[in-house]
Amino acid sequence: MLQFRHYASIVMILVSLFGTASNLLAILVISKNSALKNSFGALCFSHCLANLGILAVFGAWAAPLNFFIDNGNEIPSIFINLRIGQICLFFYNISLLSHLCVSMNRFAFIIFPMKAPHLMGRRTTFWIIVVVWIISVLEVLPLNSG
Repeated sequence: MLQFRHYASIVMILVSLFGTASNLLAILVISKNSALKNSFGALCFSHCLANLGILAVFGAWAAPLNFFIDNGNEIPSIFINLRIGQICLFFYNISLLSHLCVSMNRFAFIIFPMKAPHLMGRRTTFWIIVVVWIISVLEVLPLNSG
């Protein structure tokens, strides 16, 4: 008989599949649309990659584990679960920081419409994305010690 956790797992898998399809479509649109060959498109591309990482963790690991592990059984390999959680947190941090960068990008283009294209050029956007990913790595590295 299906329990609540089974229904929750099915919903998690469905959301992961829909989210993966949506993010892959967004990546396709960003890569093909010439109007998105700018700083906003690059930031959105990075954000979509982070979303795909989160969806992969939930769809391929958390949902099946929740579905097949009975409440009375021990969860296999605590070490692997901790590393998977660390990977999910890494992608989650990138997602949050990407939201912040996109909002700062939009703010700059609204408030400083003449200066923003020069302030948010390809090189600056590239380094913003690199810093976001490095900060996310640095935020989850200390979790290795536990």
